[in-house]
Amino acid sequence: MSESAARTPSAPPSRFGAVLALAGQTAIAASTFVIAKQALAAFRPLELAGLRLIGAAIVMGSLAAIARRGGLSFHGRARELVALGLIGVTVNQICFLSGLARSTPTHAALLYALTPAFVHILGLATGEERPNLRLALGIAIAMAGAAVVIAARSHDTAMRATLGGDLLILVGVVAWAAYSARARTAVRAMGALRFTATTLVAGAVGGLPITLPGMRALAPAEIPLGAWGGLAFLILFTSGLAYALWTWALRGLTASQVAVFANAQPVATALLSYVVLGESVGVPLVAGGSLVLAGVALTQSQAASRAAPAVAPD
Repeated sequence: MSESAARTPSAPPSRFGAVLALAGQTAIAASTFVIAKQALAAFRPLELAGLRLIGAAIVMGSLAAIARRGGLSFHGRARELVALGLIGVTVNQICFLSGLARSTPTHAALLYALTPAFVHILGLATGEERPNLRLALGIAIAMAGAAVVIAARSHDTAMRATLGGDLLILVGVVAWAAYSARARTAVRAMGALRFTATTLVAGAVGGLPITLPGMRALAPAEIPLGAWGGLAFLILFTSGLAYALWTWALRGLTASQVAVFANAQPVATALLSYVVLGESVGVPLVAGGSLVLAGVALTQSQAASRAAPAVAPD
């Protein structure tokens, strides 16, 4: 295989392939809210964030090196990729875990359901996407469905007690939206694996000044085995596979069409709670879930696909 061939990314995924990848990413994300909250009972937020970032950078960097014979590459986009790593990895993960330690998984799921709205706004502001009524309507419907589910499941939680954590999570959501809105052209030029590995390494290195002091106080012998298992899930699946699936889908769909799947996370979390914890499925879950599915379907329709980026991919 020549060097130029090794650097040529594969063809963009089909719409079906991209949607299938996002369904897998949504299942991982739904599990993450619960698993991360459980792991935070044993780890301090910065300990968990630091270990997660370093572990994911090592795993994805190694995979990129094996798959691409050379691993990481800035592909002429050094500043952009470092910035995306700091925003979409460092800021996103530190704020998410620090906020979740002071909030609840249901609140985090609701806040991450705001991702497509932020992505679409950023896409319009930067010219990456054009106004599209059907896309905007689909996002609004899906967000309404997510709100129905979360409102029904968190009515007994005191909002004031989680406000500080919710604000930190919201910062993480905005960072993730910025990462998603700006990543598409780089992903199409580099490929999802190399882009994911490069931004994860940049984010892990950039986060060391914040996470390293916390990790120095870590007492591994005091951490239960289940918490280590949770960390492994966050490294391999949430920060590894889920990032790769998300960015891979960006090669075949617009950023807003990808981001709208964040609305399905609260519903998927509720379904996971039903399967694993035996929690009941009520009318709000059925109604909200139906709205989310309708909104997602609307954003994936042929008409919504005309909201393609105004700039041509590299």
